[in-house]
Amino acid sequence: MDELYKEFEKLTRNHEPFLAAGIMMAQAMKIYKAMLSEDEFKLMTEHILESRDSILEVEKPTLQ
Repeated sequence: MDELYKEFEKLTRNHEPFLAAGIMMAQAMKIYKAMLSEDEFKLMTEHILESRDSILEVEKPTLQ
């Protein structure tokens, strides 16, 4: 998981973070839709919606 996370970081480093996040979210939803049953997909998307207030912000980069 850490390796995959680091790979995503490398791929998105030189791109607009907002656009990269949107693309990753869209791809994640496609994967969930393809791999889960309709009921599981509904539960997953409901969980995502219900947990939106507990998502932590990413530290913004600073100039050093």
